[in-house]
Amino acid sequence: VGDSFAITYFGSLAALGLGWKELFFIAGLTLFVFTLIVLLILRGSPIAIGISEMEAHPDNRLGASGNESRPNSWKEVFIPIFTSKAFWLLLVHYSGLYLTRQVFFDWTVQYLLEKSNSSNIIAVCGLIMFNICGGVSVLIAGFLTDKFPVFRTNMIMSCFCLILSFCLAVLCIINSAFEVQNVWYNICIIGMCGFALTGPFSLPAGVTSIKFGGKKSCATMSGLLDGLASLVSMLSGPLGTLATSKGWQYLWGILCVTAFCSFIFDILYAIVDRKEIRAQQEGVPRFLEEPDTNIQ
Repeated sequence: VGDSFAITYFGSLAALGLGWKELFFIAGLTLFVFTLIVLLILRGSPIAIGISEMEAHPDNRLGASGNESRPNSWKEVFIPIFTSKAFWLLLVHYSGLYLTRQVFFDWTVQYLLEKSNSSNIIAVCGLIMFNICGGVSVLIAGFLTDKFPVFRTNMIMSCFCLILSFCLAVLCIINSAFEVQNVWYNICIIGMCGFALTGPFSLPAGVTSIKFGGKKSCATMSGLLDGLASLVSMLSGPLGTLATSKGWQYLWGILCVTAFCSFIFDILYAIVDRKEIRAQQEGVPRFLEEPDTNIQ
């Protein structure tokens, strides 16, 4: 929703004929206003407004100590994350989705301009449709996260990735075997991609990190996922250059394979995550065990 609002906001200003200088000035002023609003309204903790803090998720990797707000050492934060196979599987899954999302943000408008001979405003509508459908998907993902157990939610989100792979395959086929000039066909498929992509994309650096890291390391988990995945998303530039020089079917084909790999890794993550949770419930994690001083 925020992305759609921002694109519509600045797209409308650009349609009015404002230049880059005016757009940058308005962007800075808008950021300043929202910063003031955040400073005046946002608080660092629910306790600051008289509401008690919620308990950490019972399946967090730090166990009972996950309810503490601050770690005692950096090892207590990083070791549970880096020694978890589920984390690395989740990182690969998230990186594939991050790259796909970045490609849509960077190249959707140019794709619609080239393939459908549409105007700038209609091409921007394709990106807005992507974000609106994505916003609906995020709401559904949040509802499913609250409604179902973690494993079932992960499996449902993996189905979203499979749908995304199918939609990207359709884009690849219509660009290699057919000449679809109707811009609204492309916009509809792009909207479906936004719906299938944004829901699963919204969970790893948000709800999943909170569940995984508890109060003590959820921010670190989220930062690691976002930071490492954003490095992978830098491939968007070379992929877009490949599309403009060789053909858009190559871009959509590569993203189709990427989405399918994210589907596979999401399933593997769900299975491994459940195994690690069960192993933790059966005993104290190794990094929290006290050394045995009775060894002769």
